[in-house]
Amino acid sequence: ALRRGLLGAPFYTAIAVPTVLEYCPDIEVDKESKIGPNSVPGRGRRLITFTDSRQGTAKMSIRMQQEAERSRLRGLVFKELRRHVEEKVVIDEALLDSVKDYLSMPIEKLRVMLPSIEKSMPEDAKALKEYIDIASSSVAIPLPQTITWSDLAAVIKQDNDLKESMLKENKRLSPEIFDDSTGPLRLTQMLLTREFARRPKNRNNLETQGLVKIVYPALDKIEAVPELWGNYGLTVKDWRDYLKVCLDFFVRENSYITIDREWIRWIGMHFSPKTLLGPDASDVDENRAKSWPLVRKGSKRQQRIITLLTVATGIDITSTAGEDTVNGWLVSAWNALTGSKILQDSTADKQYSLNLTNVSFSLMNSAYICPITNKLLDTT
Repeated sequence: ALRRGLLGAPFYTAIAVPTVLEYCPDIEVDKESKIGPNSVPGRGRRLITFTDSRQGTAKMSIRMQQEAERSRLRGLVFKELRRHVEEKVVIDEALLDSVKDYLSMPIEKLRVMLPSIEKSMPEDAKALKEYIDIASSSVAIPLPQTITWSDLAAVIKQDNDLKESMLKENKRLSPEIFDDSTGPLRLTQMLLTREFARRPKNRNNLETQGLVKIVYPALDKIEAVPELWGNYGLTVKDWRDYLKVCLDFFVRENSYITIDREWIRWIGMHFSPKTLLGPDASDVDENRAKSWPLVRKGSKRQQRIITLLTVATGIDITSTAGEDTVNGWLVSAWNALTGSKILQDSTADKQYSLNLTNVSFSLMNSAYICPITNKLLDTT
């Protein structure tokens, strides 16, 4: 079905201005300051637009500025992540484990050693021969590598546009926050927070467009699965995937994020950070502090992370046994996320949230298309 869209002058102006600026002349080099096109944003190109709405013009200007900042950051993030791609031959993990004692040796040396290994250790030789055949005949494919939040911020803060024009303008408004020493890093982290604090439902960002994947390194260390999880054909990988979905579509989407309160007015988005209480908390939910979800008895509408479990397993949560099973998994999810320090008690009073500085990034090498929103998902 076609969706009707009504677009006003501010939208068309915001879309047209960047294109029109491409055909505007560069500024001339100032004879006194020696500042020219290479020293200012957009090579100093300027134009004047008119509307009959003073307030509308101000809002449009802010929006265009924020979109320019977002576009610049997205380009910098994608450019840096492209540098973190390695060419590797994909080999089964079980096979690698069986030949782990030989992985440090060159392939040619292993070929020479293979006959003698066949005589003494035929099982090792069989696995080793398979490894040699795959390693020598397979084509290396590009595999994205992860980069931590702090490492990415350290690279982006060196960008000239960010540490010069963007920082100077913000410093004019708040010299205490955007000083010369910590200002570039602080501004970079604010921009990253605005881009990745939440996964937007309707707007596009690097995640929803299938370009960048948020990685939670601590999830890879989780080996234990909850009771009865395996009875429904679910594996450790499924458990880790479910925990990631909880973080992406419940924790981040509902703003259970640790953030400096001073940043909120500078990020440029409506953001009210909240905290999570444990599933056994006796306190009533508040605006800024809510309990980890459990099955709501007698309610047809459940939290998304609960519905995912019931749809995937076919469990009937209206029955006592089904409710107990799902609630047990939800409690296990909470224990896994807090035990691995992904959700941290930043206030020391058992109120938990996600600290974005603990996440990592990588390019997305495969994705699923949501049939409802047409957004790209890295994990299902």
